[in-house]
Parts: sequence; structure tokens; C-alpha cells
Amino acid sequence: MAGRRMGCGFFLAVAISVSAYPQGFGVGFQRIDTYDLTREYGSASSDEIVYRPMQIGIWYPSNESSGTRMTLRNYIRAAATADTLAVGAAANAQQYVAEMVLALDPNILPESLAHRLSQATDAIENADPAPGTFPVIVIAAGSGAGWHDNFGLAERLASDGYVVLASRSAARTDPLMSWDQEGAETGARDLEFLAAHAAGLDFADISRLAVIGRSWGSVPAVLFAARNPNVDAIVSLDGTISYNAQTLDENRVLGEFDAASNLADPIFLAVGERRPENATAIDRVSYFENIRRADAYLASYRTLQHAAFSSLFLSLYFDPFDPASETLSPSDARTAFQLVMSDVSHFLDHYLSAGTNVPPSFEHSELRSIEYRPAGSPFPGPWAFSTVARIESAQAAIRLFETVRDENPPASDDMFGWRSLVNLINYFNQTARFDDALDIARFAQSRYPDRDVFPPLMAETYLLTGDWEAAEHRLNVILQDDPDNDRAATLLERLEYLSALNGQE
Repeated sequence: MAGRRMGCGFFLAVAISVSAYPQGFGVGFQRIDTYDLTREYGSASSDEIVYRPMQIGIWYPSNESSGTRMTLRNYIRAAATADTLAVGAAANAQQYVAEMVLALDPNILPESLAHRLSQATDAIENADPAPGTFPVIVIAAGSGAGWHDNFGLAERLASDGYVVLASRSAARTDPLMSWDQEGAETGARDLEFLAAHAAGLDFADISRLAVIGRSWGSVPAVLFAARNPNVDAIVSLDGTISYNAQTLDENRVLGEFDAASNLADPIFLAVGERRPENATAIDRVSYFENIRRADAYLASYRTLQHAAFSSLFLSLYFDPFDPASETLSPSDARTAFQLVMSDVSHFLDHYLSAGTNVPPSFEHSELRSIEYRPAGSPFPGPWAFSTVARIESAQAAIRLFETVRDENPPASDDMFGWRSLVNLINYFNQTARFDDALDIARFAQSRYPDRDVFPPLMAETYLLTGDWEAAEHRLNVILQDDPDNDRAATLLERLEYLSALNGQE
């Protein structure tokens, strides 16, 4: 099988510094050079049949802690041969590395370039896999990007117990992916090839399968998932489907395929809120309305740009993205992408391993908000406020309410009732999430000022936190206005009893 040299085009957009996450397993890495013998590649006018080259990066759990670690230079040089798989193509790899980095940062000094490229990652080349079998994740890179584009995310997921496979994103006949129906079909076929390869790995459990698409890669990822019933979950990293969710339900890029009717796999849509003024707005309403049969999540990361969803980009690019404006520094972006990786891993753990229908709880962070809509529910629905509050935070739920109120006031009236807010406060107190309980109590008092149940609940929350002074003040205010409030009187008696005990000690 012969191949011919073609340029490797890149549309870089990824995210994370090396060796910056907590380890579970060690990480092994293998690169496989093979061909898809069912598809031709290159110009149709060629007299020689050229099959589609498939260079695959594989990251997997390992118990080894010593060996030859991958570096950024290793990853980039290996990917330089992806278009032909020819050994001779590596001769130009060093120049390829330099040109790619200089394109990102033309002012870089040679010694700084050498330092960045020599950074060791957590992956050990050709390490022995850990015993057992592990769930599989296949990755569709952004348009024209290589299989190493999100190596940091792949390493993180491997350390969490996943087998991760990725190939470059190339068009049917050219290294640069085409943004059309043919491109979507080509990307979906590449993902099917990766899944088939994973099925032959002794350490991979193909019965537990997820797909990740970054940027344009989200479109073939959705197509692949809807066609393959064994896919358990989908992740989109600032994907094309974020900006024009209607394409999932129209006969454009996906042809006659009706994703809204066919897609039933839980989907985690991660988006960056730092967007150029002329960029298409994130169509959250269309997203939730179109993805009707699947559990749908929308995670909005306040500090991230599109380019910050790729490990390779942030590992190389250390200068301010735009020094002339008050924009995010690369170090802050890398920190934010750590949260993205943690959220993605948590989402996948839940749907590939947890075996429960209860939605996962995400750690609260000021860097992002998460909205959730369970399969089959209308948007936004009466479930929305309580669910977002429980899986993320009270403030996130309040922000969601304010957004829905501004967009569709009648719908906001159906998001909760006063009894559901009482239940939510009690839930937060029982689970020691006292700040969330206080936030909901304040919100409830503003929404239902005539309901006398909320002031005592707020005082009880202060009592549980140990802030007895605040609790006493609130209870006295309640009893001044309503001397017959039995709940407040009972709580004040309890507080006085506890104060007396504390004084005896």
C-alpha cells in the first residue's frame, strides 16, 4: 500500500498544561498506523489506489509508573506522519513542529520553544495495560486537527479508568475537513473505525462506549452516536452544535438524518462564554428543545474561549491571548479547563459506570453554570429549578430562573412552587449545604413574602450552622411581628436551651 505526501492542516483549539491533574491509574500510550481498506483517500485521478490512512492515538489505564514519557515534541512529531503513515515523512517533522509553534506565537525565543516542547506528560509510551477491561471513549477532533489535539484530556480520562482512542479530523480526500454533509459522514465513519479497533483490544470494554467531539467534531460525534445504539453518552466541547443546534433537526449538514427524533444518549454540552462579538450566539433554547429524547446538560464556562478547549493549544501558548484587552490569561484558561476535564469525567463516570437514573451532582464553581433537562421533559419545565439547584448550586438555579423569566415569563412561573422551595431548603439543611439553603430561603421570601414558613426556615438554617446570634435575631423579629408563630417560638426555646448548655460547659 503506497501513500503520497500531503500537507497536514490544523485548526488548533484545545486546552491544558501537562501533568496537572490528580492521578488514579498510570497512563499508557500507543500509536497505531493502519488503513481503512473500505475507503479510498486522495485524488480520484490518481492511477494508484490510496486507502484512507488511520493513525490512532490510544491512551489507557496502566499500573506502570516508570518508562519513557511522552513529550509535546513526541506527540507533534508523531502526528506529522498522519497523512501518509510514511516513515520518510518524519524527516520533516522537526521543521513541522517549529512552524506550528511559531504560527501560534511568532515572538517565541528558541530556548523557550525547546522548553515547551520538552515538557513530559503523564503518558508512558507502550506501558503495559492495567489488569481488567475498561470503558471506551472515541474522540472526534476539531476540523483539520490531529489525534493529539486533546492529549491532556485523553490522559486525564485514561488515569480515571477509560480507554481513549482518537484520530485526526480529515476530509474524505484531503487533510482539511470539509464543513458539509460529506465531512460529517467522513468523521462518523472515522469514529466507527476507532470503535471497531477498540473492540479488538484485550483491555477495552466496548459494551461501555462514549464519544467526545470538539468544535466541528461534535457534528460527526452526534451522527455516530445516533447510528450506534451501544453508545452510552456524548460530550461536545464548544462544538458546532452549540452555536447552531437547529442543524440537528434540519436537512442540512446531517442530510436526511433527524437527530432530535433519533438521539437518545445523554449529552453534555460544554461551551465557552468568552466569544467574539460577531460570533453566533449559543442557542440554548433550541438545544434543549431539539434534544428531546436524551438527558441534556448545558455547561457554560464563563472564562473560556473556543481555543481553550484543546490541550495542545494551551500547553504551547503561554502569552496573553489578546494583550490589548482585558481577556483571560492562558494560565487562567488552563485552570478553567481543569474544571472542564473534571466535569466531563464525572459525567462519563455517571452514565458509563454508576448505573443509576439520578442525575450526577457537580461540584459548585464560580467558573461555570450547569443546566439540565431530563429526557422527555419540556423546556424549561417544573423540574428545572430544583434539579439545577441540587446538581450544582442555588445560585445557578436562581440565574436559570432569571434567564427564563427574561426570555419567556409565563414559563418561569411553572419552574417551582412555594412547597418545592420548602422541600429544597430542607434538603440542603439535611445535606449540610447551608449556604444553598440560605440562598433559597432568601429567594423564596422575595417570591412569596406572604408565606410565613420561610423566615423560620432561614432562622433554623442559621441555628444549624452554629450562627446562634443570627438565628436569635431572626426569631425575635418573627415573634415581634407574629407572637403566635409556634414554629419560631419552638426554635427560640431550643436555641435558649442550647445556649444554656453551652454556658454550663
